[in-house]
Amino acid sequence: MDKDEKWMTRTTKSTERLLERAGIFVGADNKLELDEDALKKADISTLKSIFTG
Repeated sequence: MDKDEKWMTRTTKSTERLLERAGIFVGADNKLELDEDALKKADISTLKSIFTG
């Protein structure tokens, strides 16, 4: 695996964890799904990170 592939893998894992903390995940059919309760409980800084970078 070259350095670009390693970077992309690390970035994807990091983003995945951030989305999961906000209740956003990829479902069994490979579509995004939302856990509304988790979203409501999510920390505002997590949401800002997701939606504003």
